[in-house]
Amino acid sequence: MNDAGPFTSKHSMYDASPAVALSAMREHQGPLLLDLDETLYLRNSTEDFIDCARPGLFALLLLRLLDLIKPWRFSGGEITRDWWRVRTIGLLLPWTWWRWRRRVGGLAERFLNRPVLQALQAHGEETWVLTAGFEPIVRPLIEAFGLQDRLRIQACAWNSPRDRRIGKLERALQLVGVDGVRRSLVLTDSSDDEPLLSTCARPLRVVWPQARYRRALSDVYLPLQYLTLVKRPGERYIVRGILQEDFAFWVLSTLALASHPLAHVAGLGALLLSFWAVYEVGYVDNDLVGARFEHDPKLSAGFYAETVATPPLAPWLWASASGIAAVWLLGWPQRPSMIPLASWAA
Repeated sequence: MNDAGPFTSKHSMYDASPAVALSAMREHQGPLLLDLDETLYLRNSTEDFIDCARPGLFALLLLRLLDLIKPWRFSGGEITRDWWRVRTIGLLLPWTWWRWRRRVGGLAERFLNRPVLQALQAHGEETWVLTAGFEPIVRPLIEAFGLQDRLRIQACAWNSPRDRRIGKLERALQLVGVDGVRRSLVLTDSSDDEPLLSTCARPLRVVWPQARYRRALSDVYLPLQYLTLVKRPGERYIVRGILQEDFAFWVLSTLALASHPLAHVAGLGALLLSFWAVYEVGYVDNDLVGARFEHDPKLSAGFYAETVATPPLAPWLWASASGIAAVWLLGWPQRPSMIPLASWAA
């Protein structure tokens, strides 16, 4: 895991056990450059900040829109994705900052890595938190730890993606210079920090057993989330299988009969959403039954790795609402009739 997001944990030549890392921190003579997310803080500060956004459904739709548009293609690539996510939530839902400051004390109490805290308190030289997290998110967290006088903070600016682009090695060189980096101990959980690890005196990559990555807004239900993240991860099934095949067939086979094409296409889209909201429930049930009763269930890696909201009632509410909208749009401009609505419901 990484403070920039959910990356696969790769093996590294710098891998070390927690016990070795804690001992090395106490004994090291030189600067200490310490990662934050899933190291000093056993969660991901960026995801926990976004998780404070309300209304949750609107925030989740904003994030899904960003994932569709991928504006980070023009700002340095995937490494700047979180900058776009934090900026969007911080600007469009500005009360999220207030909610974060209210929540951060409880998170700090629960997820501070206390063995690391004890080891760094025994370290007498310069200590930096060098993180890919964002300064206005990270600073309240460090203050909640009570370490604002003990640690210097070098986090990414939230008004520019530059810090994310240049990476930790360049930022460390700007902080403590070439000699400082060469004398430093670097503690991180991410193999993506290997450029920095390969330059310092004591490189330590440690995956802490208590650390957990939790995706922001994972308790908010949205249709097709389970399909995208769990059932068919990485396949772009919504675009390739649903929109380019099913939806395209519906449109091409019926559009010539429509007197109001725009309303007709929108109605078909609502009808498709209504169908898939219920069909997805079948995927959830099938996977849960397989995991419980089958000796060798055919489950994706996402089933074990992802947390996706699967409430019992919300899919049917979505299906009902979008079904009503579909019948109204497909019959436009006439008033909706109960007969086609009952037929679809049946």
